[in-house]
Amino acid sequence: MKYASHWNDRRRGVLLNLAVLVSVGCTEASMAAQPAKGRVLARVNGVAVTQDEVRQAAASDLKKLRLTRLQYEAKHKQKVHDAVESNLNRLVGLKLVEQEAERRSLPVQELLRQEVSASVKEPTDQEVASFYQGNRKKLKKSLEEMSGEIRRYLSRQRYQKRYQAFVDRLKAASRVESFLEPNRVEIRTLSSPSLGPVDAPITLVEFSDFQCPYCARLAPVVKRIAGEYPGQVRVVFRQFPLRSIHAHAQKAAEASLCAFDQGRFWEMHDALFAEIKKLEPEDLTARAKKLNLDLEAFNQCLQSGKYAAAVQQDLEDGMVAGVSGTPAVYINGRVLKGSKPYDGIKKVIEEELQRVGNPSPR
Repeated sequence: MKYASHWNDRRRGVLLNLAVLVSVGCTEASMAAQPAKGRVLARVNGVAVTQDEVRQAAASDLKKLRLTRLQYEAKHKQKVHDAVESNLNRLVGLKLVEQEAERRSLPVQELLRQEVSASVKEPTDQEVASFYQGNRKKLKKSLEEMSGEIRRYLSRQRYQKRYQAFVDRLKAASRVESFLEPNRVEIRTLSSPSLGPVDAPITLVEFSDFQCPYCARLAPVVKRIAGEYPGQVRVVFRQFPLRSIHAHAQKAAEASLCAFDQGRFWEMHDALFAEIKKLEPEDLTARAKKLNLDLEAFNQCLQSGKYAAAVQQDLEDGMVAGVSGTPAVYINGRVLKGSKPYDGIKKVIEEELQRVGNPSPR
């Protein structure tokens, strides 16, 4: 998954805007603290500008600020959990290494030399040059100037990979119990298109964009997962059109919900992802026709913007959950990490099934 984000710049901008609002006493909190809606905040040639007028004028801006704050809080909560989890895993690894060293009657450093360092090969000149060429835009110095640093970086990477493989072997042969609960976010699902029983022990929520190539690649993976866990996994689709970069994503999202009206959401879902570069209005109608939908009802639904507000609500719910790019997958509220969707999804599903005492079918 790839997420294009300028979060730090956006956050600084939001904080600056908040500071300005606070300085003039017009933040949502300060306005809510005033009992009288008709409180005068300014006069222009004797004509009053009331708190209620300002509240109405600022409603859109304040809503955006609320969403941005909630999105930041969700991201921060996840980062805190990730930091705790990462350090827990590091300490577990150290304990395993120490116990293995004691079992072999070796100093820890000697054990690591035998099991890790001895098998780590030094990067070749060709590997250093290849890394430099692949990252040339980011590196400001010449290959000659950077070669030493690159060599050390590649060596550290190889050492860490070998070390982790050693720890994983020790862990597989040991009894390791973790009591750290995963970070979870609550996501509304009942009114959204879904596959699988509502009472399934696993709910997989996907925030997606019909013009996103990464989403198109994930779609068959999610369908495959749903097929492999019948009765155990419920897949819920939420809209998250990236309108700033995908001009046709909004209407494609609405089209899918217009098809949902006629009980054909997943057929339209598959048809839209099959050709993500053909999402003009006439393309959407052509897909509806091919699916034998009621064209008059479909076109009236699409042209009227019947589901524009629903798509916006999905976007806002996604932002509150911490979504900043697509596709974004949550499994029982746990955000999916990593770049291998099938393996990652399957791993988390198996963990969740074990948690609820409902093992996967064999």
